[in-house]
Amino acid sequence: MTNSIFLIPADDLILPGIIFVFSLISAYLVDYYSRKTIFRFKTKDNAPLRIPIYLFIISLGINLIIYFNENLISSQFSYVQTFSQIFTILIAAILLNRIAKSSLADSSVKRKMDVFSLRILQKMSTFSISFISFWIIIGLFGYDVENNLLLIIIVLSIIILSFAIAKDTLGNLLSGLIIFIWKPFKQGDLLSINDKQISGVVSNIGLMFSKVVDQEQNVTVIPNNLLISNTVSINQGKNYLINLHYKTSSFHNADKIRKILIQSATITNYIESKPRPIVLINDLHGDEFTLELICYTTKYNQIDKIKSNIRTNFLKELKTLGKTRTTRKTDYFDPEEILY
Repeated sequence: MTNSIFLIPADDLILPGIIFVFSLISAYLVDYYSRKTIFRFKTKDNAPLRIPIYLFIISLGINLIIYFNENLISSQFSYVQTFSQIFTILIAAILLNRIAKSSLADSSVKRKMDVFSLRILQKMSTFSISFISFWIIIGLFGYDVENNLLLIIIVLSIIILSFAIAKDTLGNLLSGLIIFIWKPFKQGDLLSINDKQISGVVSNIGLMFSKVVDQEQNVTVIPNNLLISNTVSINQGKNYLINLHYKTSSFHNADKIRKILIQSATITNYIESKPRPIVLINDLHGDEFTLELICYTTKYNQIDKIKSNIRTNFLKELKTLGKTRTTRKTDYFDPEEILY
């Protein structure tokens, strides 16, 4: 075996040597630039990718050398090409698995996904890569994968059906994957499931369940298949409407009350300055009319608290206006007449 190696003419080693040196240089360049660009992950250091990248590129070069120099390999090395290909597939699987895990971790941070959902996704990616790699290696050993594709599909179907026993669990899992991949909504969006009378701001998106918070700070856990199978209204805007009404019969101070309402909203935290708060006059009935305050906020989860703060600020200013009222009975201001 050793003698057969040394008997190879020196001229026949030039091309393999060039290919091997080129693969070393390529491995260095691919590793250097890829880990600074496409494989630059924020959640985990990408240094563990260095060795798999080097081994994968070099193994490709070795396979290329073997392919162009099959006549140089003696019968004693008949399995060298097969084992070299298997080694390349294993290294590629390890590299893809590490890249997939890091990519999923980065995406989970952006989507603020819980750790449990991330771990399930990473295990699924590992299983998928391992399953495909296994059948490729089996094919290299001579197993007729193409003609036995039906058997492979049956085995895979049995695995899937075993999960399908828990129908709701599988449905939530698949729905979570759809939400994770296509991203129909994101954290902070206002969701309304009209058929179920559920609405709130999305606070968490998991693989099985998602959480929404309503105006009263109540947290509702919603199965993901409910979000996929029902009509969902999504408000991705930043401004949410706030209305406050005040009924009075003081026509003489209507303009002052209107300004107080606007000022009360302006000095309240989380009220947007654009569009600015406005007050409309409506529901005019005899001696009474209603002033309607319209303003906006970006804090959907604190709408009730913001309305309460506006009401408090308005009452303070209203009492001040009441002290300077005239002797007319119609100029009396009743705080209880603030409507919601």
